[in-house]
Amino acid sequence: MVMKAVIVDDEVSGRETLSHYIQKYCTNVEVVGLADSVKSGLEVIEKCRPDILFLDVEMPYGNAFDLLEQVKEITFETVFVTAFSNYAMKALNCSAAYYILKPIDIDELVAAVDKIKVQREKIKRIHTYQDTDRKYQYCKQAATEDCIADNGRV
Repeated sequence: MVMKAVIVDDEVSGRETLSHYIQKYCTNVEVVGLADSVKSGLEVIEKCRPDILFLDVEMPYGNAFDLLEQVKEITFETVFVTAFSNYAMKALNCSAAYYILKPIDIDELVAAVDKIKVQREKIKRIHTYQDTDRKYQYCKQAATEDCIADNGRV
């Protein structure tokens, strides 16, 4: 399963480095969008609908939390990538999947992606099970109704 990722970081070198690391070490992730601010980040998220959002905290004219507050529906996992450790608690309160400190440790990046992959696969299995159970219940109900309509004759 290839996951789509968006990177939001105001520093060009930050975006390029992370994009390069993802391409080289996280082969199950495709970077589909890059943004340098809260405003452009919102646009790219809406357009690309990522599975993973790699998000720097401090940016001009807003921060990561401002961006997350403005997203209409969060359907992605957020990985904070920042030089500041003091935002970790707030990130966790925003349901961060992972928190990576700059400079980026490749092992941490891979661990973050692997964690998200496992979470996404579990959710997919749950949805598949629920769909299968719904179909089973529907067929069971339909068979019961057919049996009643036929006065119990098979």
